[in-house]
Amino acid sequence: NSNRPAVTGAINGGIARRPDGYRMNGAVTYITGIKSETSFRTNIGLVNRSLNEVSATLVLLSESGEVLGTRNILLKSRSFQQEPLTSLFRDLDSSSTGVLSMRIEAERDHALSAYASVVDNRSQDPLLIPGKAPAGRHTLVPGIARTSGAGGTFWLTDVTLHNPASVPMDLELRLLGSSEGTRLSLEAGSTLPITDVIEWLGVDATQGALEILSGGTGPVISAQTYTRRVADRASFGQSIAEAARDDWATEFSVTGLRSNKRFRTNAGFVNPNESATEVEVTLLVNGEEIDRVIRLEPRSQTQIPLPTLFSEIQFEGTATLKVRSMNDVPILLYASVVDNESGDPSFFAGR
Repeated sequence: NSNRPAVTGAINGGIARRPDGYRMNGAVTYITGIKSETSFRTNIGLVNRSLNEVSATLVLLSESGEVLGTRNILLKSRSFQQEPLTSLFRDLDSSSTGVLSMRIEAERDHALSAYASVVDNRSQDPLLIPGKAPAGRHTLVPGIARTSGAGGTFWLTDVTLHNPASVPMDLELRLLGSSEGTRLSLEAGSTLPITDVIEWLGVDATQGALEILSGGTGPVISAQTYTRRVADRASFGQSIAEAARDDWATEFSVTGLRSNKRFRTNAGFVNPNESATEVEVTLLVNGEEIDRVIRLEPRSQTQIPLPTLFSEIQFEGTATLKVRSMNDVPILLYASVVDNESGDPSFFAGR
């Protein structure tokens, strides 16, 4: 596979030190998975949450880590701005950019929020990619897929990894439940786009959760699960929120769920533990609470359509799903709400 980098040695082999090159003080934010070419355009949004003016430096990086441009911006207190990437970096050659990353350095800690909105020029479908810090040593990306869905859809997942450090980063990627993964090394400052990550891993699976392991601070991650129209290759997709080990919990809820003629909802449950667990699932809808208990196998992801879980319920409004681990072990919850007409999904992370 042309996306696959050179395989390195064992993931536990001498990389436990913290990579240098990070400023982990809340003043630096990273965005990866930026696209600016014929099929996609990107807008960059910045929010100054503080009561003071804040200056920020935007550094745009190529896949190899080359600095493509630098832009200094002054944001007024409690202000918001969004600009096309091509307006921020007017010398950008969109014909040869590849998948880009950005480092945003603010003069004040915890003052700025940032995001990229990547828009498919054919479907006009946007993907929101939030600015974030690098991942931890052990991170899960739920909801990855390589499978057919309802309404003639076929779902794939792309993952982008960016190494913001000034030293190489050794990683292991594997499908949750697999005994072996793919080991790779990301050069300092580089970005690795992985198209169709399940095929890239070489596993026989239709869906699951991706495990990303590192010996120290991990990469900046973005992931998108999407479907394409056959006729014009226009894509409709959703950004997937990764979850570090500290984000796993025994209770979650997710709201805004729909199940009617226009929308369908799939609920996803991830058990990252070495033993099976039972979870209590509660649907809050139409002023009612309906409970179910389901079993989650060890180190697995289970995705179930909402009508399969609660076949007796019909509702036109929105519903909330609550989940509790009955064995007091940490789990993950997410939901995907899909427009039945376009096939466009929206991802809801459990909180």
